[in-house]
Amino acid sequence: MMSVKQEQFDSQIRLTIMQNQQLTDELDYQSLQTEKVLIKNQQLENQLQLYKKELEIHKLVQHELINKKMMAEQSLVSRERSRSIMPLIETTHFQENEK
Repeated sequence: MMSVKQEQFDSQIRLTIMQNQQLTDELDYQSLQTEKVLIKNQQLENQLQLYKKELEIHKLVQHELINKKMMAEQSLVSRERSRSIMPLIETTHFQENEK
């Protein structure tokens, strides 16, 4: 009688040991996967920071180019005005000298 109980007990212990090993293996695997995800996440965070810096630089360059374009346009308009006014000034000056 004792032998049957002992066998059941031993069998239950072996089953528990196998389940514990299976859970340990699963936890090891999950831990490894979590570590990989954390590493990948850190890489992506670093890449995101780099992209943000590059975007900020591009925005600054774009702003500078817009300012240069506006200044060049203003300069051209100013030159065109002075060119269109010069004949009028010369004509007025010539007419005053004839008087």
